[in-house]
Amino acid sequence: MFSLQQLKAQQNVLLIIADDVGPDYFGSFIPNGDTAVMPHIRSLADRGIRFTQAWASPVCSPTRAGIFTGRYPFRTGVGQVIANNMSPQLDTAEVSIARLLKSYAPQTYQTACVGKWHLHANAPAKRLNPNRMGYDFIPEILMAPLATIILIPSLSME
Repeated sequence: MFSLQQLKAQQNVLLIIADDVGPDYFGSFIPNGDTAVMPHIRSLADRGIRFTQAWASPVCSPTRAGIFTGRYPFRTGVGQVIANNMSPQLDTAEVSIARLLKSYAPQTYQTACVGKWHLHANAPAKRLNPNRMGYDFIPEILMAPLATIILIPSLSME
């Protein structure tokens, strides 16, 4: 458990979603794991809070829809990889982590979503959808092949 002083000292929240990576990749989850050498990720995990009872879809879009909204992916309408404009996509009216923190956190958050968004088709009209869902900063390339990283600085537990 964390003491109240330790909780108050927390200033940032970093959520990393990585495709095709299981807990066996990280020694922080399985002793003697470290299938891939990732000293910085392991250091963050060793000093942070690890969620060990998580659920993910076997493909990226539903996993992201579920994590970003806190709902089962099928309830968001995103049940498969969003391949084109015809694929069911995340409704921008959904309450996202970023929106929730901006509305209810005791301190102001600055939010960013960096990397693979993959919740809407990569069409010019939809490229601002992460902004519409509460993210302040999004790099120009939303369909990047790397992991999604959400950085939310300035959390205060007061």
